[in-house]
Amino acid sequence: MGVFTAATAAAAKIFVVIDRVPSIDIFSNDGNEPNPGFGEIKFEDVHFSYPSRPDEKVSIKMQRFYYFVI
Repeated sequence: MGVFTAATAAAAKIFVVIDRVPSIDIFSNDGNEPNPGFGEIKFEDVHFSYPSRPDEKVSIKMQRFYYFVI
């Protein structure tokens, strides 16, 4: 029975989040709007390791440019 009680309690917490009414009205035109922006992101010689294997280094030797406009 303990498993079912735990599952019911977990489901109740999930439904509280699902049923919550947000404080921001997404259909309203009121409020501030961000300025349009643009930018550039450049990746060059990326090195990292996965958390499950921190001693194994991964290297990516390439260049990638990403341009974006908001």
